[in-house]
Amino acid sequence: MLANDDLLPQRVIDQYQMTLEMWEERIKVWYADHKGMTRDEAEMEYLKIAQDLDMYGVNYFRISNKKETDLWLGVTALGLNIYEKKQQAVPQDLFSLERDSQHLIR
Repeated sequence: MLANDDLLPQRVIDQYQMTLEMWEERIKVWYADHKGMTRDEAEMEYLKIAQDLDMYGVNYFRISNKKETDLWLGVTALGLNIYEKKQQAVPQDLFSLERDSQHLIR
């Protein structure tokens, strides 16, 4: 199934130490666990899980610093985060819009 389809982004496959066969088995289990749910119930279940992920609610933009190092700017409702190119889950620098009002653009 997954070996022939492009269902998972490559970055997801690279992030976990799982083969495509392991992913396929895991997806089958998830499918069986949620079989019979209405679309609304399934979406709510998805959102309950997704909202706890580190990268949930972050919009990423490619940037570079003065040394021309490629970075990511993460924009959230709470502030701005700077991430290394290969590490989007853990920010390097945090700029809270609540605490650091000098960073606000007016």
